[in-house]
Amino acid sequence: MSYGIDTASRALRWTQPGPEVVQAGAGMAVGLLHVEPLTSVPLGVDLAIGTEKWRGEKTYAAIMNGAGPGTVRVAGPQVGDKGDQLLDVISRTPRATMPPGMRAMSCSYDRGQALVCTHGFAVVAVDTARGTLLWVLKDGDGDRKPQAVTAVWHGRVRTCRPSPKPRRFSPTPSPGWC
Repeated sequence: MSYGIDTASRALRWTQPGPEVVQAGAGMAVGLLHVEPLTSVPLGVDLAIGTEKWRGEKTYAAIMNGAGPGTVRVAGPQVGDKGDQLLDVISRTPRATMPPGMRAMSCSYDRGQALVCTHGFAVVAVDTARGTLLWVLKDGDGDRKPQAVTAVWHGRVRTCRPSPKPRRFSPTPSPGWC
């Protein structure tokens, strides 16, 4: 169940059964509606009144991540012809196609221009406007090894080692970051 709450008055404005909202903004709440076991439908709901504005196609093992103002990433084996796309949340049209091989990666938007995506063997940044790679850190590149990404913010990546002490780094050179 998703709820639309007016933050100023704290009043409940609408409820929508089913969708798991991933991103709200640009007048739209967007998420996945689970319709069958392991099958979801991307769904856009009007943020002001809670009515359904659009519904995508059924997608097996769908993944959705927020990807910036008015954009979400939808991945799965049946998402259009490309399989992993950045969608405009208002029109539901693809803005860009993600680079190949990233369907299984989990991504976080850095509130700047990038989706930082992780998997056990790599950390990757993708430009949310064009769907192009910004940088890649693979296991075995130089003396670096990808670590668990705990936060991303405006081009900076916070990670932690398996030890209890967290450490910060940026895979690309940046003043003040190691």
